[in-house]
Amino acid sequence: PWLRLDAVDIYSALPGWTTEADAQQDWAMASARLAPYSSRARLWRMDSISAAESLVFSSGRVDLAFIDASHTWCGVRLDIEAWSSHVLRFCGILAGHDWTW
Repeated sequence: PWLRLDAVDIYSALPGWTTEADAQQDWAMASARLAPYSSRARLWRMDSISAAESLVFSSGRVDLAFIDASHTWCGVRLDIEAWSSHVLRFCGILAGHDWTW
């Protein structure tokens, strides 16, 4: 009951990968799945860096952050740097997808 989830994804079209319609459908599906947990789960439709900056002003504390990171080495590094201070300060968990760099 004390755990809060902040999930981040930009949910936009990626040429050669997904269309804008697919991204919108994915957003709707993810939102619906998290809706029953809205008191402790938030889905951020923005880039990871912007979401990390927004959390500083909203609460400053994150117990678990799951990031579907940028698919470049530099992007992944920036995501980790942006989120680690919010999460690790409180012994939270920083997890993600596509962090194979």
